[in-house]
Amino acid sequence: MPGGRWGAYLQDADVVRLLTRLEVTLGPVGLTAFAKTVMTPYMRERARARFANEGDDAVGQWMPLQEATWNFREEQGFPPDHPINKRTGRLEAYITGGGVGVTPTPDGALLTFPDQPPTGETARKLETAQYGKNDPYTPSRPVLGISEVDVAFAVTALADFIERGGAS
Repeated sequence: MPGGRWGAYLQDADVVRLLTRLEVTLGPVGLTAFAKTVMTPYMRERARARFANEGDDAVGQWMPLQEATWNFREEQGFPPDHPINKRTGRLEAYITGGGVGVTPTPDGALLTFPDQPPTGETARKLETAQYGKNDPYTPSRPVLGISEVDVAFAVTALADFIERGGAS
């Protein structure tokens, strides 16, 4: 019956074109492009906002610094209580400005954010931020995480990407 949403029956060639477009868009090349052009900037911006706001819906609000930490920070020439998780800037730079790995896989693409494991002092700072530590007691103030908001963004953005046929 003609009409409805499609306005007319789809022809076999139309179906083939649609399925081919979906296959390309949802294949390794298309999903790699989606991860690089859409998800990478989004994740970087979320991480920047997390540092600026001292937490978010993905990781929770960061616990305030203790007074002993205020004194230590002041002795080092930094503001006593804010910004949290930012003294030298290396941890924030590692997360917000470091590399992002996007690797095509047989099933799609793998996004690794940040792409390289941290080393040295940055590795210790990341571990403390994510998990806290017992001696001296430091509560966790996670800098990496995703939330339902992030998943909803990814799903909506992917639907838009598919509708555009993968074009950015």
